[in-house]
Amino acid sequence: MLVTGSTGFLAKVFVEKTLRCVDTIGGIHLLVRSRADGRAPRQRVLHEVLGSTAFDRLRASLGDGFARLCEEKVHVVAGDLTREKFGMPDAEYAALCGRIDVVVNSAATVTFDERLDLALELNTFGPQRLLAFARDAGNVPFLHVSTCYVCGIRS
Repeated sequence: MLVTGSTGFLAKVFVEKTLRCVDTIGGIHLLVRSRADGRAPRQRVLHEVLGSTAFDRLRASLGDGFARLCEEKVHVVAGDLTREKFGMPDAEYAALCGRIDVVVNSAATVTFDERLDLALELNTFGPQRLLAFARDAGNVPFLHVSTCYVCGIRS
């Protein structure tokens, strides 16, 4: 499974729940880009994702086995949704295509005053690139999770 947006709230919860409840999962590949401050994708996953409170329940239930589960099942993929083929060399992109059976997109910028070109790159062209990836991976299922804010009083 390829998951985007794992440093955000919704995808963290999804990844934790999948690891906790789907014991047959072969692996979860987290597509993460480097930060402008120099934090590498692997470092971001260790601190921002696996180190978050969203994983407290899983961490408590597995104890020392949590690190082993993460090592076996969680794979960090350095890539950027704002670039074609996620900015990967062709061989690396093709290898990733061969490992993925489903794509889950939860990446987006939710900054209300984001520059339009940046918002379009991530929120519009990012899902288009992921759809292309899903096709390249053998027309695997693609799930897009909206990260929009919703408010209302209707049930």
